Amino acid sequence: MSAKYWWNKHNKVFASDKSWVLYAGETGVFIEITEDERNNIENFIASKEDLNHSLLEKLQNIEVVSDKTTDDFERIRNYRMLKKQLSSVLTIYVCPENKSGIIISEEFLDRLVLFCERKNQKIIRFYWNILDFDKTALLIEKLTKELESKRIIVYNGIITNTLGLSEGELRITKDLRVNNLQFLIHATIFSNKSELIKLLDKCELIFNFFKTNFYTPVITILFEVNDNNIKDIQKLRNYFLQRYGSFFKVDITKETDLFSCQNKISNEVSDEESFLEILKYDNQLNFYERDYLKKVSSCFMCSAQKAQTYIVDWYGNMLKCWNDLGQAEKSVFDLKKMKNINPEVEYFYLTSDSYSNKKCDKCCIKNQCNGGCVHDNKKSCDFTERIENSYKLLKRKQNYFEI
Repeated sequence: MSAKYWWNKHNKVFASDKSWVLYAGETGVFIEITEDERNNIENFIASKEDLNHSLLEKLQNIEVVSDKTTDDFERIRNYRMLKKQLSSVLTIYVCPENKSGIIISEEFLDRLVLFCERKNQKIIRFYWNILDFDKTALLIEKLTKELESKRIIVYNGIITNTLGLSEGELRITKDLRVNNLQFLIHATIFSNKSELIKLLDKCELIFNFFKTNFYTPVITILFEVNDNNIKDIQKLRNYFLQRYGSFFKVDITKETDLFSCQNKISNEVSDEESFLEILKYDNQLNFYERDYLKKVSSCFMCSAQKAQTYIVDWYGNMLKCWNDLGQAEKSVFDLKKMKNINPEVEYFYLTSDSYSNKKCDKCCIKNQCNGGCVHDNKKSCDFTERIENSYKLLKRKQNYFEI
């Protein structure tokens, strides 16, 4: 090993058709290399020779080699993650009601205000997963006014799986200064023409309402994606882009249940064919290098692993994971007694990542996967080979895609 440059242990070299591919584990970039470059790399790792100058420059740019060791990199990353955890904005997802009609009490809301005060945060983000907008609007208004009276800045987001909001409900979102609206749309809409027309009418209503207002929230429409509707979603996205410009953000999800984790798409993307479907949806050949691993990173870096993020359910339980909704034994804070409880639950979620799991230590996508879904214990072990296969499949079929 060179005394000056170190090879990152999360790099991976593998064969792809007639060429070789080098994956940069630190930055998530793929580059094709020649047989001679591969031999040079192997000899460098075995401390038999230095990297040639042109290859060294190329590899330094994507942090394949560095004057820092892998352990140095990981210490720096851990420090950055800890710093980000401690400085992150307090974020609370609120599920104020369940499908049986049970709704969170005003007493719990008062306690939630007290909890936020004790966190000593100047800014708090709330995301409200709602079924009945009228009931929830009163809760949002009450909580926002109480916190703002204490000089705390409140940002509210609404997540719903309805086809849109009425004009009256849109006025309420304006009055409440809701800054983020997300609509989760079930895949069945593509087989129901009347529902699809209703959705388009609602979008027209939303656009016309906000285009004349100074206040406009970020509006995202998340379509449930499957093997049969990816082209339909792409057509709709193009339609929205042509008609509304960047007013609506159109994206995809694998889960439209309000009470489930919205990041489950990561489980599907790790499959070869699903990866290609997502690639076709994005319609870009460089999607793999530019966005794919970043999507994996964002999918697996879940809210449960963030110190300043919580979920409050209709019983007033303060939880870390969506899979624990309705389970008092998984609550990490008692709003009635205003004290921390079940510290082992919070400790489990905050420490279950690829940095604490020795099995992940040498994995080439450790820095993107972050150890997988904590609740389902999804790890990257079965994922590394699929990266190779997906890359090969992409190169074989690249003429199939439109550029």
